[in-house]
Amino acid sequence: MSFVLGGLMLAQGISGYMQSKQQYDFALREQEYKIKQQQENNLEARRAGNRKHETVDRNVNKAHEAHTASLANIDANAMLARSESIVAAAASGTAGLSVSDSILNIERNAAKAEYNASAGLSDTLESLELSREQIESEVRARTNNSLFLPPQKPSPFAALLGTATSYAGATYGKSWDDETVSNWFSDEGYSTAATTTSNLSRASYGITGPR
Repeated sequence: MSFVLGGLMLAQGISGYMQSKQQYDFALREQEYKIKQQQENNLEARRAGNRKHETVDRNVNKAHEAHTASLANIDANAMLARSESIVAAAASGTAGLSVSDSILNIERNAAKAEYNASAGLSDTLESLELSREQIESEVRARTNNSLFLPPQKPSPFAALLGTATSYAGATYGKSWDDETVSNWFSDEGYSTAATTTSNLSRASYGITGPR
């Protein structure tokens, strides 16, 4: 009877282990899929951010080019104004302080125009840098860095030990823990079990006393 019970329990243990193994394999595949999806989503978020940064880079270059063109235009207009002022003064017979005041006024206006152009460039660049920060904020919001702990892998030894524990409890009519069953399979436990079994056998035949 004990052999039948042991066989049933062993089959039950194997079935439980196989079921746990299937659950582990499914959980492992599911986790791998989630990790892959997370990596792809994070990569796409980074790529989208990079594309936006490239647009910002182009706008920065355009701002610098516009500023350079503006400064060149201011200098050209100032040179033209100076030349016209000198020619006009010579044609009218005006010279000296009046011409100097006129040129000074032209230079002052050119300097003011250059300052305004540079201030406009600074404002534009500052706005673009703020947009970079906004882009990075969007990337962080779309990035998921969840930590996936690996599922616990079922152990065939643990399944066997559990089966042995159940069998021992059912056979000897008491609760056995895993440590006791583990010791049963050890050299010392096996020796103790063998001695106990021998003594029980001797007692069943009415044999008493030491061997």
